[in-house]
Amino acid sequence: KQTQTPERVARISPATTYPIHVIGDLDIINNNSLDINGTTLIVDGEINVEAGSTLLLEDVGGELINNSDFTLNGELDIDGGDVLVHGEFNLNNTGTLTIDGGSFVSDVSFGGTNTNLRGTFNLSDGTFEATNTNITFSSSCTDNITGGLIRVGANFYAIYSNTFQPSGGTTEFIGSIGTVSCSNGNYFYSLEGNHGLILNSDLTIQNDLDITSGYFELNNHEVTVNNNVEIYGGLRLNEDNDVLNVENDITFYSGSTTTYLTSGTINVLGDWYFNDGTNAQFDTGNTVNFVGTGSQSIYCYDADAEFGSVGIHQPGTSNNVYFNGSSTQPMQVAGDMDVNSGNTFHIHNEDLIVDGTLDINNGGTMNMMASGSLTNNSDFDLYGELDIDGGDALIHGEFELASTGTLTIDGGSFVSDAAFSRAYQYIRGDFNMSSGLFEITNNHLRFMTTCVDN
Repeated sequence: KQTQTPERVARISPATTYPIHVIGDLDIINNNSLDINGTTLIVDGEINVEAGSTLLLEDVGGELINNSDFTLNGELDIDGGDVLVHGEFNLNNTGTLTIDGGSFVSDVSFGGTNTNLRGTFNLSDGTFEATNTNITFSSSCTDNITGGLIRVGANFYAIYSNTFQPSGGTTEFIGSIGTVSCSNGNYFYSLEGNHGLILNSDLTIQNDLDITSGYFELNNHEVTVNNNVEIYGGLRLNEDNDVLNVENDITFYSGSTTTYLTSGTINVLGDWYFNDGTNAQFDTGNTVNFVGTGSQSIYCYDADAEFGSVGIHQPGTSNNVYFNGSSTQPMQVAGDMDVNSGNTFHIHNEDLIVDGTLDINNGGTMNMMASGSLTNNSDFDLYGELDIDGGDALIHGEFELASTGTLTIDGGSFVSDAAFSRAYQYIRGDFNMSSGLFEITNNHLRFMTTCVDN
């Protein structure tokens, strides 16, 4: 037992050339401190740091290895050293764990155990890791997390109000599969998933979500990411109520998958990237909405990447979403696509392919620009404006220009080659043509009384 007087600190001599090995327990009682002071201390028994006492691994480093359980009722201050606990670790109500550098690792086998954080948890740099167990932020926990890395081997629980609200740092899930319960005003700063991760609550991430491997499954919940989403593994939305809100960009990298992305909604306020090598092919039951307040771009660099359904739904007026001209592959939509009022969708150079129904709503615009192209494999109802502008549009379904719609052809072509059905293709709105081609290949064409032609 370390039982110095309050004004004194016991320090292990830095001249020590071999590890100090305690085959029994280590107790540090009230009003006492022990500084490992850059040396190595091995404790085979339990470590108990009582309330009012302190165990120090300061910036000179040092190493503490504990082969049994560690109960922290006092203070453990790690400022450059490393702590390895092979038993269970508990931060009790009166305890304080401070990590300003170095690491704290508890690698006890799972066995249904929790790493319980009940006291004050301070992390500005370095690593806190529960290699195989759950991490639980209890109702009495006070967190001050401004940086560093938290590594979780199993499940994560922060269900009590205001107990987990980091302003920096990353939480990384390293187990083969884990669940996340983070609610009642709690949130992550940055979250990184390396294996299977399933949500048991709605979730807010203040910075980035990185799915580096494995999968991230929403499990009937809503996730809001206030910065970027980067996907190297799998993204799973397979429930109708699954919602992913992305405040900035979302990127699918080579090797990323969407095998279980069959339902739900993704709302993105930034840009979208399908990088070469992604295996992202969304089911038509999923809808991606572009809802930013500034210009947004879609970049397609993979030949078989495919959206499910797409909505161009920015709020307000004079909004612009671009199928960016630097894309090297078509933008493919397996389901439906619509452009809402106040929105303009620009196609630069590549092809937009829509297998389902294409709707340009009243007040919405699609602009083909100089050399873009549109292929629609179903029906096309034009209630807003389509400006061909030198591009090419090929509609394999039936086409109708509504009375509120405008079709402008200043070059290029518009062709509707739907099979003959004894039906008319109606032109009810504004029809403007100065050059180029307008063709209804197999069906009748009728200009209605509401049509204005130029």
